[in-house]
Amino acid sequence: MKYILLAIFSTLLIAGPKATQKFNWNGVDVVWLEEDKFPTYSVFIYYSDGALADGAMAGETNAMFKLLTNGTSKNTQEQLAEKLDFLGSGFGANITHEYTTLSYHGLVKDAPEVTNLLCEVLTDATYPESELNTFKKKRISGLNNLVANHGNLANRMFRKISLGETPFGSFVSGSKSTINKFSTKGLIEKRKYFNDKVYKKIFITGPKKTLKIGSIFKEKCNWSGKAKFNRASEVKHTVAALKTNAKPKLYFAAVKGANQAQIRMGNALPIDLFSQNKFDLTKLMTTILGGSFTSMLMQELRVKKGLTYGVYSYAAPQAKYARSVLTTSTKNETVVDALNSIKTTLSQMTDAKFEKTRFDSTKKFLKGKHLLKFESNSSYISNLILFDHIQKNYRDLYNFSNIIDTFKYEDVVNQGKDIFAWNKQMVFILGDSSVLSKIKAMGEYDIKEVKVENFL
Repeated sequence: MKYILLAIFSTLLIAGPKATQKFNWNGVDVVWLEEDKFPTYSVFIYYSDGALADGAMAGETNAMFKLLTNGTSKNTQEQLAEKLDFLGSGFGANITHEYTTLSYHGLVKDAPEVTNLLCEVLTDATYPESELNTFKKKRISGLNNLVANHGNLANRMFRKISLGETPFGSFVSGSKSTINKFSTKGLIEKRKYFNDKVYKKIFITGPKKTLKIGSIFKEKCNWSGKAKFNRASEVKHTVAALKTNAKPKLYFAAVKGANQAQIRMGNALPIDLFSQNKFDLTKLMTTILGGSFTSMLMQELRVKKGLTYGVYSYAAPQAKYARSVLTTSTKNETVVDALNSIKTTLSQMTDAKFEKTRFDSTKKFLKGKHLLKFESNSSYISNLILFDHIQKNYRDLYNFSNIIDTFKYEDVVNQGKDIFAWNKQMVFILGDSSVLSKIKAMGEYDIKEVKVENFL
């Protein structure tokens, strides 16, 4: 088995990343990754706008994309579903604040027919009121039921709290108050805006014959180089550098009867913390801290003290902002121990008290893991899309191993200080009200109570 793995890695090292070709269709930029091992294809469409387009109507963009196949003037929802099911395909959308991706996959022989259906819904989706009302009821019911899913509830609340002073704190999927206001007219206008005004880029994997779909985007989707709006270029807000606090700010939300305390930490971050090679330096630092089972946080909180089942940390940028997150949960009676253990572990990182052998082994782990990214076309294309969005050179993806080798132990420590220093953290805890008195007794936090219902 050892020799098989060595052979795989050697092949990857020799072959390198997969080569892409760039061209344009009627003014629309295209990136093609030729892959002819199987008669299959994948198409990823990047839109340079996302949830920031919603303004006060949070969640409208998400609803517009999610309901694309609920009917057109030519086909009902049932007819579209039947056709896509027969073709073994469907449309999936991922909406962030700054950009959106729409993807579909299938057999190469069916690519033109599926692309025709895509253009039909992008230019003619009608959003029938009956279907929209059903969608709204389901979404609101889901938010009401979120109170019983403490992990997801904590994630939702912490994002809003930590990014609340930026344009990026709105709920991508909407809130109960905004979902109720969605209308057929509003969704149609949003669809037209994304199809006619927003800059797009098409990423394709598959055999050369897949490229026959190019004329369909021009003739049926009506796409051209005239659609140029780029949300990131319009955002003027910049996230300020983190401030050092005498006491970390702690937000607490009470959920009656919760048998665990959900703990989140982190901040909105300025994007210059990820400039140039700091993008990969942050990946190294967060992996050492909380990015694997052998990480510092996992070893301290789970292996050594048994305070949690899992703990994870990450930090990542978009074009105009970045954020850091540390997430875990623990029993109500051990919340103080968990907080103290997290503080100790973060201090070990920022005070340069973690083992240099951990630094060396994590670099090797990341280099080996990075090679496997090139085995999955979808994963590879997702990386290219992100790099395009944050204006990072593709060569940095190819040169990852060499870049990692340039980092010193002290670089990781300094990046840890900038992102995960204890006295710069914003803390959020969701749990039973009995937990709050234990936290107050510590005397280490500036505490503010918030109500769950204000985040639904």
